[in-house]
Amino acid sequence: MTAHELRIGSWGPGDAEVRASISLGAELDQADYDRYLEAVRCVSRVADLQQYSLVLRNYKRFESTARFHAHLLAGGRARSSLRPEDSGTVLSFELVNLLASMRLFLDHHETDFKRTYGKDSSEFARLKAAEAREYDAWPAYGIIYKLRDYNLHCGFPLDHIKMESTQDPSSEEATTVQFHLDRDELLATFDWKSKVTADLRALPRHFTIEPLIRDTIACFRRIYREVKTVQIEHAIQSSPEIIEAAERADSTGAPCLVEVEKTSSGIITNLKHHLLPVDFALRLRDQIRADEISDLFPELANDAVDPLADAEQEVDDPQYEASLSRGASLLSVFLQHGGPSTYLNDSLNRQVDSVGLNSMVAGLMNVATVAISMTASAIGTTPEAILGNISTSSTRHSRQASPGL
Repeated sequence: MTAHELRIGSWGPGDAEVRASISLGAELDQADYDRYLEAVRCVSRVADLQQYSLVLRNYKRFESTARFHAHLLAGGRARSSLRPEDSGTVLSFELVNLLASMRLFLDHHETDFKRTYGKDSSEFARLKAAEAREYDAWPAYGIIYKLRDYNLHCGFPLDHIKMESTQDPSSEEATTVQFHLDRDELLATFDWKSKVTADLRALPRHFTIEPLIRDTIACFRRIYREVKTVQIEHAIQSSPEIIEAAERADSTGAPCLVEVEKTSSGIITNLKHHLLPVDFALRLRDQIRADEISDLFPELANDAVDPLADAEQEVDDPQYEASLSRGASLLSVFLQHGGPSTYLNDSLNRQVDSVGLNSMVAGLMNVATVAISMTASAIGTTPEAILGNISTSSTRHSRQASPGL
């Protein structure tokens, strides 16, 4: 027979043999345990930025890929080896990922609000109102929203790449590259609904999608701000429950809720724990009001800068820069002398003597990672696919060289 216990516990780091330890404290009745567990979920929900982070990550990836391929196409020699339609296909893949993450963001939070607060709740009504405000005020939001449906039914939307050569003040030729959508093609092949149709008609025949995406990202930031405001309002109400539960725990370690299953002889057969977010609950109780959301999430402030600006700011990491420099110098020697050579051996030996074997290998791996990532982006595949092909090719050659295997 199995006994089931609900307790307040304390979680702490373990030792060389045990990665973590949990001390069991006072036993709880079902009502108190459920009350505390709901408070944990309510407060923890505030800190979850996964869906919004996914949208931002795909947005930054789309923008960086667009700039990268624009540079490739603008470069003289690259233009002869890279077809514009290939760049359009690569960028379409990134656009599809971005559109999917945007729809996932909206669907996830609508489902979560209905499940958590109820379909007829004021919280769900506030979310829908926030979405409606962006739809009514920003044409870009509706166009990008419906563009995901267009992609599902009609294929990739990017179909035109515009390249223009100009003369800059120093009389050197400069090439600009823009990725365009065809307005008339979009209107002729899909039902966009009346408002979005009117917004599309107001655009030029061939228009760039990047400004629309930037405006839409700002719309998502405002919607997510409303999501977090609702969640914080509930978390503020639940924070006293977290603090109350923590006060019943042992003073050592991190307080947690613990579910324990034991045999009749007292042997624990299963144990599940939920850490209490005490520090966050204290901050909510003592410092934060629901209208001060930017104190918790600066990136959601109304005057927040374009999230892409963060990606454009280089992070100073001297160790990483030095590692790249070491790896690049070895690669340069390798290429300059046509492969393995005495010069390469001497360079390897000097680096090992100077910084150690691990640092030398790390430099080579960092350079290889950058090179493979850039190559994958240029040819429209993934770094994993390139590595997989290398691995398959190496295995094939190894078997050919060793027929007895």
